[in-house]
Amino acid sequence: MSKLIRTRRLIFAAFLFLFTLALAFSYIAGVARVEHVRKVEDALNGMLSALREEESENRGFAISGDPEFLDGTNRSRADYAAKHRALQELVGSNAAQVELLRRLEPLVAEKHAFMATIMELRQQGQLREGAALISSGRGRLLMERIRQAIEDIRAEEHRLRGISANEADAMQYQTLAVIVSGVVVTTLLLVATYISIRRSAKRLFDTTQELAESEARYRTLAEEMSRIAENLALSEERFRVLVENASDLVRLHSTDGGCYYVSGSVKKLLGYTAEELIEKSPFELVHPEDLGAAKQLREELLRGVVSPVLNYRLRRSDGEYRCFEVAFMRVDDSSGAVRHYQSVGRDVTRRRELEQQLAQQAAELREQSLRDGLTGLYNRRGLLEISAQMVRVAKRERHRLALLFIDLDGLKSINDQLGHSQGDRAIEDAGALLRATCRASDLVARLGGDEFVVLAANIDEAGTNTLQTRLEQALAASNAEQARPYRLAFSVGVSHLDPQGPIAIDRLISEADAHMYERKRQRRAAQLCAPRDPRLDGEKRQSA
Repeated sequence: MSKLIRTRRLIFAAFLFLFTLALAFSYIAGVARVEHVRKVEDALNGMLSALREEESENRGFAISGDPEFLDGTNRSRADYAAKHRALQELVGSNAAQVELLRRLEPLVAEKHAFMATIMELRQQGQLREGAALISSGRGRLLMERIRQAIEDIRAEEHRLRGISANEADAMQYQTLAVIVSGVVVTTLLLVATYISIRRSAKRLFDTTQELAESEARYRTLAEEMSRIAENLALSEERFRVLVENASDLVRLHSTDGGCYYVSGSVKKLLGYTAEELIEKSPFELVHPEDLGAAKQLREELLRGVVSPVLNYRLRRSDGEYRCFEVAFMRVDDSSGAVRHYQSVGRDVTRRRELEQQLAQQAAELREQSLRDGLTGLYNRRGLLEISAQMVRVAKRERHRLALLFIDLDGLKSINDQLGHSQGDRAIEDAGALLRATCRASDLVARLGGDEFVVLAANIDEAGTNTLQTRLEQALAASNAEQARPYRLAFSVGVSHLDPQGPIAIDRLISEADAHMYERKRQRRAAQLCAPRDPRLDGEKRQSA
């Protein structure tokens, strides 16, 4: 009788398996059809969108002549080519769609040639001819023909999907017919099983004997479960010993956020016993600045949301605050409900201190890498980095920039006749004078040697002249007041940056440098920094 029961279960299992398999095949076929149609739709829409974007960039270039539109045209053409290749791979097995795609290609080539003609006319300055070609409506007509060709491909895809769906439905009906036949056969087998069971009453003794054997097996299983329980208790005891001797702070929290177990490491970490910590409220030891995050964590725990890691400070028994990195884990019972929460905290105070020191040292090193060691001004690297930010702001807000290239005249004479210490002092004085004269928003840098740069933001030519005048006045006042064995003198070249045009700081520096040397040639004499010594004054007059 037990064999017949097992046979009946196997028949039911086979029927369920066949039914599930049929549904799975139907679902997979439907998903494959929908996914193929979606990919074809994405490729067609991408091709049409890329053509429209290329046409828009082409018109933008034809109207404004801005070369940036050419980059957009190239990107759009690359996007169209990628979508076209994807579509070829998708429809390559269907001759009708391949033929429709082949008809589309000469239309797209003609559209590309039309847009290329417009760009050539714009580059040659033939604006009227380009406008007449745009107004002719030929581009719009080509786009309509391309759109219609794409719609034909889309319609063919939908037609094929309908045919595939009909074939899949027919296959599904056949599968269901097989399943129904299986159900009928199963029913007949169940009837035969019932008759066989009635005829097999004489085998009841054998069945009773099998039950006795099963009881013996169950008794053996119970003994095995008892041994497993003993091993589990031993493992739990070992785990408790491990937790009690761990260096981390292990706690178990009830669902209301309270703590009912604390590992013995709390004495070493916080100076409290486990009983003392359990009696305290959940937030009593938390630093006031971290109290908000701790309370938010408690609210999340009550809602069943567990944050992976939280960092906060806890007060030791001696009043010192230590930083802990705490990981929380939710522990559920067999029904899936929350049993308790487990937290493992590690004292990371020393690690945080080292991280802060490293971050501070990194910031100091970066600042030193951007500064000139002698004057404290920005060096060439600092100039390029900070000026890039100023250029972006100028371009966004559309205001002008002015760059002053300043040469400290006569530095070689000071180094040769008074020594390099006086030369260094002259460089320091020049840097201090520039920093004191320029605005707080201006960027002052030393490129190296006797070369300085001032980058002034939001300034026109009149403002630049005012800045040069103020610099000359400050230079004259410094030479009159300071008791130095030399006089400071600057040669200045200026260049302006228009935010509407191309922007390059290196080009701006080169232009200002060229203007500075041009002014030297026009004046035929530089204001040399020379010692107040008759011999040096005579050399200065000779060089002038």
